[in-house]
Amino acid sequence: MNRALAVIPETQDISRPDVAWIKKHVSILRVARALGLTIRRGKAKCWRVENHRHGDVDPSLSFFEKRNRCRCFVCDMKGGHSNVDLAMGVLGCDFGSAVLWIAERFSVPNVKVGRPSGNALASPTPYRVGVHGSAWEVVVRSGMWGMFTSAERSLLFTLDKWQDVETGITRLSYRAIMRYSGVAKLGNVSSAIKVLKKNPRTAIRPQPARRPCA
Repeated sequence: MNRALAVIPETQDISRPDVAWIKKHVSILRVARALGLTIRRGKAKCWRVENHRHGDVDPSLSFFEKRNRCRCFVCDMKGGHSNVDLAMGVLGCDFGSAVLWIAERFSVPNVKVGRPSGNALASPTPYRVGVHGSAWEVVVRSGMWGMFTSAERSLLFTLDKWQDVETGITRLSYRAIMRYSGVAKLGNVSSAIKVLKKNPRTAIRPQPARRPCA
């Protein structure tokens, strides 16, 4: 009796171009020239001509060799594009196609597809935050501290340190507040005090004295 034979495909190592290596080592200037862009003095015309007056006659696409990135100061936000992003934009293709396009034209090493080698990174130890019942705890836990401006934070800290223990009132002249908080402009002091007075979560009620105390 003949036994049934099972056909087992030969296993092969699947690899793909190393994207991290491309972004770091393949010059964005060389990629731009391969894409047909004309570069002069570190600038080229943006491929998104519809966003520019007169077809971007005065080139807006700047190249930064040290960071290996480019950025159009009309179309792009801060940070700009990598060489892969540039290929995607000019060719109008997806990420994978752009990577293959670069790999076909430049010497790019491959990496195996699969689980990265090495041990998994241990989860970071969470910070343990206690409960103190202070006025600062209310401000920080509520998220208001992150919303305050630099001037408001400086004033809040200064007014807290000069607060009268018995009455809970801070009496300082504007000049003293500016001196101790480091806020140089009177208008910034005035605006910050108004914000702190209106905020229901700030335990401090700053009340500058009518006559200078410092």
